[in-house]
Amino acid sequence: MKKTKKDSNNSKIITDNLQYNCKKGANNSLLGSILLKEQKSFCAYSEEFIDPISDANDIEHFNPDLKCSDQDSYSNWFKVKKQS
Repeated sequence: MKKTKKDSNNSKIITDNLQYNCKKGANNSLLGSILLKEQKSFCAYSEEFIDPISDANDIEHFNPDLKCSDQDSYSNWFKVKKQS
């Protein structure tokens, strides 16, 4: 994964204290839509444009070992385009 730059000083995720919900079936769509906007609709893996209407996409964790841990945070979350 290529680390995409995000502006943590102006992030709605940080100002609204949004968290990734690890529960099965949880709705992280608000978090995902803000990440997509902050990444200017570019995938952190492929650096391709993500069309939010036609492209399947997910929130990925830069360091998967931190997923759902106390250390999991904004700097670990990125929007990625699902690869077929």
